[in-house]
Amino acid sequence: MSIKLCRKCLKKLQTVAARGGRAGSRLDKVRASKLAARARIKKAKTLTFDGQTLRVAQWAKKIGTSKKTLYRRIDEGLDDAAILYPRE
Repeated sequence: MSIKLCRKCLKKLQTVAARGGRAGSRLDKVRASKLAARARIKKAKTLTFDGQTLRVAQWAKKIGTSKKTLYRRIDEGLDDAAILYPRE
């Protein structure tokens, strides 16, 4: 399986690899792991609400919010309905 990373994520992972495959600190390892997981989520994440399934970018456009906002809500562990239509 191949994972596509954004340039920023790729640069950070390359920095870790340049250190001999070992991260400089535990925090570097955690960051690298989170970046790879986030890339996988971004690549395939779809949300379903009221019987309609769309990718995050499509939902963002449909409901008039940013992809960044939706991904932040995903990172918070909310369910699909709460991600798309949070309580005010």
